Amino acid sequence: MDRIIGGKPEAAWQGNWRTLVDTAAKETPLGQVIVKNDLPAGLEVFADPQITKVCYNLMNNAVRYGGKITTIRFSAKESGDDQVIVYEDDGDGVVAEDKEKIFDRGYGKKNTGPGLFLSREILAITGITIVENGTPGKGARFEITMPKGIYRFTGTKTEYIAELSVNNAMPVPAPAFTGDTTNAVTNNVPGDVPTSSLAALNADPTKIDLTTAGTPSAYGDMVKVNYTGTGVLVRFAELSVNNAMPVPAPAVTGATTNAAGTVITITFNKAMNNPAGKHAEFKYKIGSGPAQSFSAAALNADPTRIDLITAGTPIAYGDTVKVSYTGADITATDTGVLVSFAGQSVDNAMPVPAPAVTGATTNAAGTVITITFNKAMNNPAGKHAEFTYKIGSGSPQAFSAAALNAYPIKIDLTTAGTPIAYGDTVKVSYAGTDITATDTGVLVIFAGLSVDNAMPVPAPAVIGATTNAAGTVITITFNKAMNNPAGKHAEFTYKIGSGSPQSFSAAALNAYPIKIDLTMAGTPIAYGDKVTVSYTGTDITATDTGVLVRFADQSVENAMPVPAPVVIGAATNAAGTVVTIMFNKAMNNPAGKHAEFKYKIGSGSPQAFSAAALNADPTKIDLTMAGTPIAYGDKITVSYTGTDITATDTGVLVSFAGQ
Repeated sequence: MDRIIGGKPEAAWQGNWRTLVDTAAKETPLGQVIVKNDLPAGLEVFADPQITKVCYNLMNNAVRYGGKITTIRFSAKESGDDQVIVYEDDGDGVVAEDKEKIFDRGYGKKNTGPGLFLSREILAITGITIVENGTPGKGARFEITMPKGIYRFTGTKTEYIAELSVNNAMPVPAPAFTGDTTNAVTNNVPGDVPTSSLAALNADPTKIDLTTAGTPSAYGDMVKVNYTGTGVLVRFAELSVNNAMPVPAPAVTGATTNAAGTVITITFNKAMNNPAGKHAEFKYKIGSGPAQSFSAAALNADPTRIDLITAGTPIAYGDTVKVSYTGADITATDTGVLVSFAGQSVDNAMPVPAPAVTGATTNAAGTVITITFNKAMNNPAGKHAEFTYKIGSGSPQAFSAAALNAYPIKIDLTTAGTPIAYGDTVKVSYAGTDITATDTGVLVIFAGLSVDNAMPVPAPAVIGATTNAAGTVITITFNKAMNNPAGKHAEFTYKIGSGSPQSFSAAALNAYPIKIDLTMAGTPIAYGDKVTVSYTGTDITATDTGVLVRFADQSVENAMPVPAPVVIGAATNAAGTVVTIMFNKAMNNPAGKHAEFKYKIGSGSPQAFSAAALNADPTKIDLTMAGTPIAYGDKITVSYTGTDITATDTGVLVSFAGQ
């Protein structure tokens, strides 16, 4: 019969449920959601042709409004004479107060259309019911109940007629044994209790226990049992078995740290419930250390993962980490209970630490800056532009080359700008991203790294040398304060003209510390001598530790004074009015300085001169007497008490008396 009697909408046998679900699934925008179709292939339904929309609406609503749904499952079960199609998903489920409202016309989210209201109406056409009886928070569960006569297993089609009397063709029950027997309801096993290890009478005599010899049944398996015996029990085939296997425990498929070493994330083979507040049930160990606690547990954005925040020692790169669980109430969304575990290896995902700068220094020439790291580095050749250096407050300057030092924890950078001098404050910066250590650690940018200026202290420089006025000491002047050279006089020699080197008898620090005094042990220096001084030592130093470099034939300023003019004689003129004094060198004109001279006749008193003049012979000075003229035979002496009668060579006349 292809229609409903009594004016109902047309209905017909719509093929088997398994095909209906597969067809609807192809039309539904499932995305990443998996549909498990566990319906038997031969179960057909007598229903309105729109029955496929029922399957579509269930799946479409789940995908759109079910939250973090991953799986939809269709299965079937018996309920007395009825067959029940079971829809289940692992989404958010339906709250208790909405379980009936969802079937009301117009109820639900905006723009959802007739939805479940239409689904219930379609099913009701042939007396099929639908209810939602899932657990809120664990997923939706719909049961579609088909009364007897509205379903069939593959075979001849039957018509659906309201209130049609059915001829009961059940065979007359088999004759009962004279001993133990079963009735048709309880299916008791007649005769002796089986002794086989594969079949046994249950403690409840209405039940028989059958021990499987083949593949064990697993959770979720659809199981059917057949009976082909010839006893009173009538043979049967494909009897559905209620699979009472417990939900498998969630299995740990891995564990890893975050990059900061502060969180351990455990991954399971199924979606988990939120473990908030249960962190005390987990512990972690670093290496062979003690078990340490977590401060929090939370469900990851991926519901198959749980995040545990460490409360103890942070995990470092390279640490061996294990995690353990000793609780009993961490569960999966399918109600599977996590079994305690110990020593689960954790993948340490801490990144390789960046190489750390432990120092930087210049070479002695000030042309290279060497940076030292805490680990071996890869060759930075060609990457010198990523580094700059500054001298004092100057502008950043470039390098011309970068190279790996012979010692691989060091990088050498050749300066391309201003050479570095002793005492300069130097800093180096790095702004690149691809300088790496051999363990793959990536150098982090840095700025203003202080560089140890290893330029040696400059050697003290000789800026002059001079004799004393007596010609017995040579004083050398330097450009910086010197340490006392006492006892080191043998490292110096001096030469007069082209003569042989001569020694000093002592070396001392001058009162002015940039000078060293060397006392001569050889020939005294005379006025006009050409003098040089040499140094052949290695241990004369400045107060700043600079070491004096050897030098040879350093010119010495001869500071000996010009020799005074010497009186070599004196005479009167024939008239006895002029005294002429003769010197050993040409003299300057003494005009106006006659008062500095006196003469005495015999033992008389000193008498003055009235004039002093340079003689036509410049080695002579003429003094005109102002007192008693000189007579023949007089004994005459002349004296000089001045300070400013000089020779043409600047020699100053020394005072004399009784000449």
